[in-house]
Amino acid sequence: MSQQGGTYPRGVVSPLSLLTKRLARADRMRRRAVDVRDAELARVMQPLKKTAAARGATRIRERRLLTESLLMLKLDRPAGVELTPRQHLKLEVGGQSRKYTICSAPHEPWLELFVERQPGGTFTPKLMALPVGAQVGVRRASGSFARSDRHRVHVMVATVTGVAPFVSMIRDARHRGDDAEFHVLHGASYADELGYRDELSAKATYVPVVSRPTEPRNAGWTGETGRVNALLPAYLARRGLGPDRTMIYACGHPGMVEAVRAEAKRLGYAVRDEDYG
Repeated sequence: MSQQGGTYPRGVVSPLSLLTKRLARADRMRRRAVDVRDAELARVMQPLKKTAAARGATRIRERRLLTESLLMLKLDRPAGVELTPRQHLKLEVGGQSRKYTICSAPHEPWLELFVERQPGGTFTPKLMALPVGAQVGVRRASGSFARSDRHRVHVMVATVTGVAPFVSMIRDARHRGDDAEFHVLHGASYADELGYRDELSAKATYVPVVSRPTEPRNAGWTGETGRVNALLPAYLARRGLGPDRTMIYACGHPGMVEAVRAEAKRLGYAVRDEDYG
């Protein structure tokens, strides 16, 4: 029996109705697929967005060449870069990148670094060659080499640029009116490598140490000599700095850091360290 233009018996579905249902089902499945795709795309893109947000460019605002291999550098601080004392950040120049510890404190409107060129290094020579006004890439600050809140006395042992996180910690403390006791034992081969000597002498008990006192470059040196880590036990005893109220820190050359860590533990002191190996 022809059903053209008429009604269908009960239980029989017209071709048009069947087609409509199939199209509606296909549309629902398409919408679900789009939702799944969008959710997956959002999941994949999230870390990429975070990475993009963590990167930026900044400008060199000040540079001071301390020696042929040591540079004190200040960069404009990009908007949104939050700091805590002792963190590090990664700089990018010419497709290369390297991590440096920050000297500046959170309240300062710049990023300050103490940079050393190591033999065979390829990134730092590029950075040291850049003039004031040059742009460099910068990634978000990070790091967990923190000052102890439990101790009131802080003995900080560093070699050359390893003093950077201690400069940041001490600047921040003094800015906030914190009267914690800081002792900085700062070692270098030569006296002209002791960056931040004047600043730290004014804000902490500062003990500069040179390991090559007889060389002409150290002519006239009258301060402490030898390996800076070797001075630690006698210094603690002479100052009466017991382990109950004193935290030991070490930052810089891996050999020095390892020696300080071992000696501090042997003497019963809590110790925190970071090496530049």
